[in-house]
Amino acid sequence: MLSELWLTDGGAPYKGSALFPLIEQEAWMLWSRDKNVATLHFWRHRQALLLGSRDASLPDSQSAIEALSENGYAVAVRAFGGLAVALDEGVLNVTLILPGAPALDDAFAFMAGLLHDALAPFVDIRVGEIAGSYCPGRYDMSVAGYKIIGIAQRRIAGVIAVSAFVNVQGSSRLREEAVMTYYATACPSSLRDEGRWSPPDVWLGSTASMNDLMGEAGFTVTQCKKAIVSAAAQRTGMPIHLAPALQDDYRRQAEIRLRRGRYAIDWWKA
Repeated sequence: MLSELWLTDGGAPYKGSALFPLIEQEAWMLWSRDKNVATLHFWRHRQALLLGSRDASLPDSQSAIEALSENGYAVAVRAFGGLAVALDEGVLNVTLILPGAPALDDAFAFMAGLLHDALAPFVDIRVGEIAGSYCPGRYDMSVAGYKIIGIAQRRIAGVIAVSAFVNVQGSSRLREEAVMTYYATACPSSLRDEGRWSPPDVWLGSTASMNDLMGEAGFTVTQCKKAIVSAAAQRTGMPIHLAPALQDDYRRQAEIRLRRGRYAIDWWKA
């Protein structure tokens, strides 16, 4: 039975490789499994596009990745489910890592409930898929019809991680345009047919940042973190401790796992 929740924070936004924060996240999964503890992990990236495995298989994906890289985006394939997600300093990534294997929907519902508890004091937040948003899913979270949160999960032997991106600050239009540009280049309309997977239609104006919706009240990444940590403590009933420094061996194991096969894309312009 889990009795403690450990907190880890990536600190300043990552820059350069978008695979490195994914390796770090995977390493915390391995650590949590070995220690049999729950972990709440935060991180951000300065400018990145994280692809789903299906996104990376689109017919002209390499050209799309190179074009985004020329415009300052780091690109990687995330091992979690879901599709393409655009990141910048205003997007807070939060992952709840739990040893064991709760049912798929139970894990999604728990994370959605936690984030609802955290943000409901500030906005009227709802759960349900938002048409036209990037990385759409049943557990999208929205305010006034605009998606602000997407949730995905990853399962490996003995541990599960439920991860969410929270659009706290910054330009949602730029994020939407980055995803739309990727899909338009990686799978132009001339290559879309019924015989292969085609990317979803992403619409401008389907997402927003919390700051867009709160007017003068505003909201910072630091405030968002504090609200999520408080909600996690209340919802889990577990005391929260700062996690110790992560041993390099966990990073090495995680890098080996993620640099093989379909997760090997790590593209950025130095």
